Amino acid sequence: MKIIKSLVKNSLILAVVFIVGVSIAAVILISDTPNFSFNYKSLLNLDKDKPGKVEEKIADNVTKRVVVLEENAVIDVIEKSKPAVVSVVAERTVVNPFLRSATTQSSGIGTGFIVEGGFVFTNKHVVDADAKYSVLLNDGETSIQVIDVQKDPLSDFAILKLETQNDKLPQLNLGDSDNLKVGQTVIAIGNVLGEFSNTASKGIISGIGRSIIAQSGAYGASELLDNVIQTDAALNPGNSGGPLLDLDGNVIGINVARAGAENVGFSIPINSIKSVYESYQNFGEIKRPYLGVSYRMNTAPQSKLNRVPVGAVIEQILPSSPAEKAKLEEGDVILKINDISLDKDNTLTRVISKLKVGDIVKLTIDRGGDEMILDLELQAAGETVKN
Repeated sequence: MKIIKSLVKNSLILAVVFIVGVSIAAVILISDTPNFSFNYKSLLNLDKDKPGKVEEKIADNVTKRVVVLEENAVIDVIEKSKPAVVSVVAERTVVNPFLRSATTQSSGIGTGFIVEGGFVFTNKHVVDADAKYSVLLNDGETSIQVIDVQKDPLSDFAILKLETQNDKLPQLNLGDSDNLKVGQTVIAIGNVLGEFSNTASKGIISGIGRSIIAQSGAYGASELLDNVIQTDAALNPGNSGGPLLDLDGNVIGINVARAGAENVGFSIPINSIKSVYESYQNFGEIKRPYLGVSYRMNTAPQSKLNRVPVGAVIEQILPSSPAEKAKLEEGDVILKINDISLDKDNTLTRVISKLKVGDIVKLTIDRGGDEMILDLELQAAGETVKN
């Protein structure tokens, strides 16, 4: 009998040891395996600094996985950005010849947004009319007079200086448009139809590096816009001048035009105007660097066909321009600007737009099969070069 009791006691001890061992092993396996799942409600904690992002906090020694909740991110971006988006209002004097009287009429004609320094970015065609301008803030009541309008001579972009400028005005941050990806989610905010302020739409980047001819100005003038962003986010009349935002709430483009087809809109990349804004801050006016040439891009397929190097083929040189001073000639092919090779993705206009007035650039050119290097100082568009 004692022997039987002893055997039973030992068996129970072994069973307990076995169960404890299995439990410890299971815990170890779970702790070392990052892809297991159990009650997520007890694991998910909202990151208050980055709303829209959720962290799985499992253990200190387990890699954290971040899941972007797009819907929350979009809502957060819109709520934080709307206060800095304004309606651009034009005040025109209308004369009634029959009553021999004049009245002032105000109407919302486009969108803008406030950036660091208290300035407003918008499109040039929004403020092309002969009128007085003001901006209406998001609250629908606060109106601030515009005291200066500076227009970019080379793109559909304008800077508005407000009568009231202080750090208390809401502002948007400028992002980076050089590393955009097709398929990336974007958000547009604008004064749709001049009536529905702060209307938001969401879409994706449908294409990058597009070239379009956009109608601009009160008289239907048109201009070539190079290297623009294509998006399927809904853009309507009145959206012009509004921001195109990424999911971090940074401005990556300025909405400028829409095509006749649905879901085809275009925005000016924000990086192409950063140097313009910097020149405005330095000089009090917009100064664009230019070479003073008209050209056509010779791409790789054309190069093989015409036996001309890939680059910008100069067709005409403007008098009293930096190009004339540097002794460039018609028929020269600009191969590089500094260390950037010119091709279909890096056109002459795109590369120059990122440089500044007064920059000394190194041009590598092909002249009749001979390669040579010329130094050239960029001048402001419209200025006469000093010898």
